[in-house]
Formats: sequence, C-alpha cells, structure tokens
Amino acid sequence: KANLEDLTETTASGNVTFSGAGAVFAGGVTSGVRIAGLTIPAGNWWAHSVVNEFETGSNKMRGRSVTYDPLDLRPRGFHQVYQLPNLSSSSEIEYLASSTFTSTLERVQLYDQTDALAAPWDIWIAAGQSNMACTNAGLPLDKVQDAWTDQRLMYFAGDTTSAFNTVKDSIDAARGPLVAAAISGGAFLDNPANNGVSPALRFGQRIVQSTATSRSVVLIQTAVSGTSLEGADAAWNPAGNTGDGALAYDAMLARVAAALAVAPAGSTIKGVLWAQGEGDTSSDMSSYPASWATMRSAAETAFGQGEIPWIILLGPADATRSNQDEFRRVQAAMATNSGGPESQPQCYVVDRPTGYMEDSTHVNAAGNRIAGERLASLAKSLL
Repeated sequence: KANLEDLTETTASGNVTFSGAGAVFAGGVTSGVRIAGLTIPAGNWWAHSVVNEFETGSNKMRGRSVTYDPLDLRPRGFHQVYQLPNLSSSSEIEYLASSTFTSTLERVQLYDQTDALAAPWDIWIAAGQSNMACTNAGLPLDKVQDAWTDQRLMYFAGDTTSAFNTVKDSIDAARGPLVAAAISGGAFLDNPANNGVSPALRFGQRIVQSTATSRSVVLIQTAVSGTSLEGADAAWNPAGNTGDGALAYDAMLARVAAALAVAPAGSTIKGVLWAQGEGDTSSDMSSYPASWATMRSAAETAFGQGEIPWIILLGPADATRSNQDEFRRVQAAMATNSGGPESQPQCYVVDRPTGYMEDSTHVNAAGNRIAGERLASLAKSLL
C-alpha cells in the first residue's frame, strides 16, 4: 500500500490515474488518493510522501473516516513529511492536492515518532551565513539524496514557513532544505524562502549512522545569510547594538534554548558547525579570531554546558571573491592544532572540495554534500 502497488481499498478522486510509477495527478481539479482499511495504533504519527519530478501545485496529507485535517497545503514536492500526531483517530489516510498539482505520487508511508522523540538528543548547531544557511544557494535539491533518511534524524527550523509548514522552535524531520531565517534592515523576515542544500543535512545523515541507536540526532539551523561578526551592526556580535547587531547571535541562543526546553533527559549539545566569515573578509582579518573567540565564549556560557567543539567549514579555495586566501588563512590558523597565536581550544577546521562553485562565493548542492561528509568524518573522530 505504501508503494501504491497494492491498490486494495485505495481510491482516487478528481483527476488521478494509477500507473507503474504511482498515482499520476493531472491537475484541473482538486484531487486525492485515499487509502482505507488501516488500523493505526496510538502514537505520534508522521506521514512521509515521495513525489517524482515536482512540477507545480500544493499538497498535504490528512486522516479520514474520522476526518483529521490539521495542516495547510504546501507548495512543495519531492520528499515531504507531515506531522499528524493524532492520526490514530482515523482509519484512512489521504494525500490531497490542489487543482494545479501535476506530479506523480510515488509513495506514502506512516512512521510513529514516539520513540525517536523520547530518546535523548545529540544536538548539533548549524551556524554562520549563506554557505551554511543555503536560503537561495546550494542548488539543486535532489529528491533522493536530500530526503529524510532516518527516524532519529530531526531538526529545529530557523524560522516559520508556510512552504514547509515549519514552525520556529518546533521539532521536524531533517530533509532538504533545512529552513533558515533571513534578515533585512535590522529585522527578521517573515516566511523566508529556502531552496538549497545545507552541508548540515548530509552531516546529519552521516552522523546519525554513528550515533547510538538509543539516541536521536537533532540539528538546529541557526545560520543566516549575509551576516557578519565584527562591528556594532554585526548580526553575530553579542555586543552589537545597531542595525543587524546581535540579531543572529540572539536568535541562535533562542533556538537552542527552545530545543533544550523540550529535549528529553540526557540530551546534550555535541558541537557547533560554523561556516561564516565572508561578511567580514578584508585584506586584514587579524581581529577576526579574537572577535570569534568572544562570541563563542558568550554562546557557550549561555548554552550552559561549558566548552564544546566548534568545527569551522572553510570557504572554498576556488572562490573568486576578493581576499578569499586571507579569509581561509585566518580561519585555518584558529584550529586547535595550528600552533599559532590564533589557535583556540576545541576548534577544528574542515576544508571544502574544489570544483563545485555555484558563483563567486557559494557552493552548489553536490559540493555541500561532500562538505557535510567531511564535517561528519571529523565529528566522528571527536565522539
């Protein structure tokens, strides 16, 4: 039934036909695929759908027989996860699509998240700017590689979006894109657009494989595109007091506090993944290490766990921006084992692969997946 191969008690409404590929939605009218005859035990149910080559339109999943319809339609396809925690009141599920939806539904599957949510969380914080946030970079998304791969892999979105039905400070399935916040004119934007693949996603997909099965992995997306660290108007400066000053830093603390407030007993922050510095790049970045140390120390005090690992993902060597070499040199010198005066405790540096530039600054999705693999490999050595 999940693969739409057994159509027993499966019906279609509107303009839908079944083929070897799945349920083909032709649009024109509101349409749906309804699977009946289910016995759904009590639990915290999440529904996962797979759409092939998403074209257009909106969709959602809901319970039927006893109608349970808590979600809005969302204009996204590929892999989507819909939280339906009280689905056990229904004996049917329905994938419902708008009249403009013209794609093929390949699969619908229910997962009980009760155990994954109750297990202690290993929390990893993704912070920095556009090469970690990937709001409009890190393209293209892939419906297979950037999917939700493990029930124990979840995340806290950086902001609320109607496109994904994400709610800030709420747990969700980790799949691409990881929703990040956006800032403009000294304030956060409502409902930011997110389209790209953050290296934090592939990191999570790999690190969960090395995490004890009795624990879950929770990513917290706190990166914000176009942000800097140094100056009174810098969003990552804890002492910032004008313009964007302290906005990203304060938001990171708020997201982490919200996660810790609902995390099960035994949960812990494992580390921070940091990709930032483009907003501060100049021919002389000698003050950056001290500014970063001040920000990091303040954050660790707020987190309340003492010193934790921070893993810096370097800017790509083949970026064509001005002063890229100096940017990379300074951050590399901050590593624990660098031996120089910029060296900082529990600070680790991971380099990106070359050959994956999307523009002068940003890395495409393939490059970000490799970067995520490298981050995970380094993190595994610290566990």
